Amino acid sequence: MVMRNGRIENIISQLYELDEKWEVHLLKNEKNPVQVTNKIRELKQELKNLGKYEEAGEIKSLLLNSNLQEETIEYLLQEMENELGFYRSFAYLRFREEEGEIELRGFIDAVYRNYILRFDAQFMNQWCSGPQGEEIRDVIYRMRFLTEQWIKGRTSKNGIIRILQQEAGLEIENCIYWAEIVEANYMELKLDYIMEQLKQENGK
Repeated sequence: MVMRNGRIENIISQLYELDEKWEVHLLKNEKNPVQVTNKIRELKQELKNLGKYEEAGEIKSLLLNSNLQEETIEYLLQEMENELGFYRSFAYLRFREEEGEIELRGFIDAVYRNYILRFDAQFMNQWCSGPQGEEIRDVIYRMRFLTEQWIKGRTSKNGIIRILQQEAGLEIENCIYWAEIVEANYMELKLDYIMEQLKQENGK
C-alpha cells in the first residue's frame, strides 16, 4: 500500500496550479515567481520533516504517486537527504536523551568543556576510540560547527533553540539547556571565533 500524505499532495497540486512548468524551471535552475519559490521551499520542508521518520523508499513511492517527473523526484530526495544531514548525525544525541536527561546534558557539557571552549586531546581519545567512535567524532565536529555558525551569525538564544529543535530533534528543555551554555560563554566563544579568523587571514 502506497503511503499517503495529504499535506505534500496538496502542495504539489498548488504548484501545478501556479505554474504547470514549475518542474522544468526547478530542474534547469531557472528563476521561478516568488509564489512558486515559496511553495517549493514549503514542499522541501515537509519532505524534510517526513524524512525524519519515514524511509526514503516510502517517500519516493509517495512522490511517484503524485505524478512528478522521475528527475524531479530524485532532485527532491537528494535535497531532503542534504537537509537531514545534521538530524541523522545527531541520532547519537537523541539516543543519549533516551537514556536520560543527565546522560545527554553531561555529554554536551563535556564537549564544550573539553573540545569547544577548551581542548583536551584525552577527551577525544576517550570518547572516539570505541565502536561508536566515528559517529561520536562526527557529532562533536558538528556541535562545534553549529556553535561557530551561531557566533558568526550572532544567533539569539531563541534562534538557537529553534535550530536545535529542527536539526537535532531534542526535547525543548534540552535545547534550552544547550542554548544557555552558548549564551553563558558567548564572549569567550566570540573571541575564539575572531582569533581563528585572524589565524586564517594571516595564513593566506
